[in-house]
Amino acid sequence: MNVEELVRASLRDLADDKKEAAVQPDLADRVLRTRSRRRTRRYAGLITAVAAIVAVAVAVPLLGPGTGGSDPAVEIPQQDIIARPDQSPPRQLVAAGDVAVSAYRQNHKKKLPGKEWDLTPVWHLYHPATKRYEKTNWAWLDVAPGMQQAAVLERGLPADRIGILNLDTWKVDRWILVPKGVGGVEFSPDGKRLVATAYARNPDGRFWDAKEKVNGKDQPGPKASRTGFYIVDVASGEAVYHRVGYPKDLDLPKGMPLSSHVNPREDFGWNADGTLLYEFMSAKPYIRFLTTDGKQVPAPPKEKHRGYPTAGLSPDGTYMAGDFAGEGNKTSSYLLDPDTGKPAKEIPGQQLLAWADSKRVIAWDCHEGVCGKGRGEFDNELVLVDIEKETTTVLTGGRGKKDDAPGRWTAVFTPRR
Repeated sequence: MNVEELVRASLRDLADDKKEAAVQPDLADRVLRTRSRRRTRRYAGLITAVAAIVAVAVAVPLLGPGTGGSDPAVEIPQQDIIARPDQSPPRQLVAAGDVAVSAYRQNHKKKLPGKEWDLTPVWHLYHPATKRYEKTNWAWLDVAPGMQQAAVLERGLPADRIGILNLDTWKVDRWILVPKGVGGVEFSPDGKRLVATAYARNPDGRFWDAKEKVNGKDQPGPKASRTGFYIVDVASGEAVYHRVGYPKDLDLPKGMPLSSHVNPREDFGWNADGTLLYEFMSAKPYIRFLTTDGKQVPAPPKEKHRGYPTAGLSPDGTYMAGDFAGEGNKTSSYLLDPDTGKPAKEIPGQQLLAWADSKRVIAWDCHEGVCGKGRGEFDNELVLVDIEKETTTVLTGGRGKKDDAPGRWTAVFTPRR
């Protein structure tokens, strides 16, 4: 182990300490102490050199995975199609084209004091060392392009810090403070920034002071509490907060309150090229775009007809993922002309999720494109759709016959290159 490796290893050890990520005055001493039991005599003559390297580390943060540093430490399989048609949820990596299922979540109902509860997400994250999806205890997460690191939030949302998880060591390299409290995070398309949506209360909670009637009975209900968002520079850890309320210009039926059309979790996301943010709404105009300092702006020309399908704009800008188009038991979806918003093509697929490349898209779909026959509309599986051949390749098994079937899961897609 050379001097540089010694310092880097020591810094990784110190990163496990769940404290504020700011560098402490005694960093050099602590770096050396953490290694005092490891060949102390051998490195006694290197203190000066170590101190010099640590001084550089203080002035310029060490580049980690996904921040533009050296070659990636995490090796992600790159076969064109990695399918697990017999697994649901998947146990091993699922991928196609440029993207992979980097993680998935399952919602579990957790009881709270006072008979309140929340839909606690349970996350499984792909672990390159074990080559499997491993269960985690994070409340929310997102994986950076390249699958070298993840942004994680601790349980007890809203969280007051964001962890940058190294997917090579499976440890948090550092913590970024967000005093306003956040409930969701998403990496920008280039992986250099995060948008972290801030909330005053747990967006997945159900509260008696927002009760609702379900099947004629009162039960705790969702409560909208979003306050704004942080834009986080991943490399420096700088987090800038912007207060943004809920839209007030929705086209609601007369007499209907805004609260009836606001979801408790309204996370902000990045648009196709990472220059703007967007949010979905449950009434016209259904989507709005904002600058990274929170100002509402017109939709980008190629995204003005974007809808709920998360696949969005194709990488080459030719198609916009459209809504469900099937009839009866047959499933299909539209691909739209992004300039006009009119259907340009109808392809297999129940719900378009992510582009594998400009010619293929990943979707949920009923088995062989037909709902029923013993498997209902919710018993869908991940498929890869070839938009020119209009054929599908099954990637995973089905999710169950009901929308609340045990083990039902939601996939997170991340560029793997």
